[in-house]
Amino acid sequence: KLMRNGERYQHLFEGDGMVHQFRINKYGIQHQGKFVQTPKYIHEQEVDRFLYSGPDSKFNNSLPVTTKDVINTANTNVIPMNGELWALWEVGSPVALNRHDLSTKGIVNLGENSKFGDALKGMAFSAHPKKEADGTLWNFGLSPTGNIVIYRLNKFGITEQAGLVKANYRGGMLHDFLITKDYVLLIL
Repeated sequence: KLMRNGERYQHLFEGDGMVHQFRINKYGIQHQGKFVQTPKYIHEQEVDRFLYSGPDSKFNNSLPVTTKDVINTANTNVIPMNGELWALWEVGSPVALNRHDLSTKGIVNLGENSKFGDALKGMAFSAHPKKEADGTLWNFGLSPTGNIVIYRLNKFGITEQAGLVKANYRGGMLHDFLITKDYVLLIL
């Protein structure tokens, strides 16, 4: 959602994510679209105004951003993961959706069901993961400190490896990365 009660976000990446689904069958084409019910979206719907400023949009009386998931818009990419859909944003956690009705299930804890537990909860997870033929998913997340987390998830969405690259990157948004047979390449 880019506009609320007369106020407008100035950049597309600040708007709330909406997922569209098209089903094509013998009856024709069915469409459904739903906004991802992130905590940000729900709270702003309740009060009918933007509660948080964005990088390009400044609103009076904005609330402080305590974690990235408070302002997670889940608006950049959607990937299938273990029977769900994950709505992704550049710097927040994935948001799990029901793949059939697009209802929001909740924010994904990337350490759940793994040796990492809550240690990865709330960590950034880029909107541009790379998937191998066997379903292994590689991704990265840029932290506010400039460090970069590299993730390897199995085909069930369980994090098997996570490592920290002490990059001290201060160049703004780190948008994408490359993966080869032997390397993960971060272009800073």
